[in-house]
Amino acid sequence: MKRIIILLIFLTSAIACKDLEKYEPQKNDSEEKTTELHRQNYVTRSGITLGKIDTNYIFQGDMILSKKQVAALDNVEVTRGAINTIPKRFWPCIIPYEYEHGFDPTNVLKAMDTLSRYVGITFVHEEGTNKAHIYFIYSPDNVNYGTYGRENFRNVIHLSKHHSYLTAIHEICHTLGMYHEQCRSDRDNYVDILWNNIDPNFAYAFDKYIDRGQMGVDAGTFDYESIMIYNSYNFGIDIDGKKQPTMLKKDGSLIYSATKLSQGDINSLRQIYGPPYTRLIVETVDSVLEGSYAKVHKEVYVKFYKDKAHFLPTQLDYDRILTITSGRSEGLRIFDTKIYNVVVKAGSRRYFIGDSYYEYDLSRLGMRRKGNFYDVINSHQPSYLFHKDTATLILP
Repeated sequence: MKRIIILLIFLTSAIACKDLEKYEPQKNDSEEKTTELHRQNYVTRSGITLGKIDTNYIFQGDMILSKKQVAALDNVEVTRGAINTIPKRFWPCIIPYEYEHGFDPTNVLKAMDTLSRYVGITFVHEEGTNKAHIYFIYSPDNVNYGTYGRENFRNVIHLSKHHSYLTAIHEICHTLGMYHEQCRSDRDNYVDILWNNIDPNFAYAFDKYIDRGQMGVDAGTFDYESIMIYNSYNFGIDIDGKKQPTMLKKDGSLIYSATKLSQGDINSLRQIYGPPYTRLIVETVDSVLEGSYAKVHKEVYVKFYKDKAHFLPTQLDYDRILTITSGRSEGLRIFDTKIYNVVVKAGSRRYFIGDSYYEYDLSRLGMRRKGNFYDVINSHQPSYLFHKDTATLILP
């Protein structure tokens, strides 16, 4: 069961329904002050409304967009070319993190432990890291929001001083690449959005990602128990002192705030990060000597394993999303880099990514002269961007 997963280049608890008037809506600790802070929204040229807190542009109420992502929505040309959709980046399966001085990490550590146990992601505390990482700070305005996918060197998650363990999981899941569940492309088959009851400042938080030209995938079936779904009263207006519902199931019953990471959430994250665990395999197919140059043909695969040490090969029990980087290199320079997703079907033991061709200068100790490369971003091993482990030549 599942949610909408952000595609790169890729996401509550359904209890027996009670009468609406008997349900006392729960306060959402990311919502109360947000309405006031988001009075001045920003409308992109493509018609998408974003909230704004200080210099941060906020998508769907709690996801920070980078300048590149906002420029994409504005349909403005940005560095390295114009992009038509919001770029998302999945993480490697070993994710560094740190937090500001004075931050109490209790609930964050509990949230990361849950994600590690059920999904297989490894979070590593690295003070002063030089890698892309998650950075936790207290929100000065007591609102919870964070970076939308791996977009920056420092991907900041703002949490209120009184944030809960569940809020920490929710915001981390956004940074890992998950939308809100009610933004799935198929959500109208499962819920009714009561637009007239939604605070106008937050109507954008109920838009389907597909209606805004964003790339994504609906993983599994709609999940009423997802930690990524709003409850029935999120961002509702008040009428005569009574908060109005903004979203109901098709049978008119309520959607409740999640009490845990659902199985649908777990399955969705496993589609991106596993297990099973991945390893990039590069096999030399052929090589030809031409004077002082060697031309080498390689095939690049991803294989799947039961264990992080990559000793026990296995097959996929479910479809797996891999985020691939490809490009050309000449010396130390890299050109034409592309990032895209592929879906590997259940039952696969390995997946062919592509052919790789390199030229090596034997007069310069085998230095690679030029060629093309592939890499898997959301992998459980260090990057093999330049296929350093496969400079094997098949000599006549």
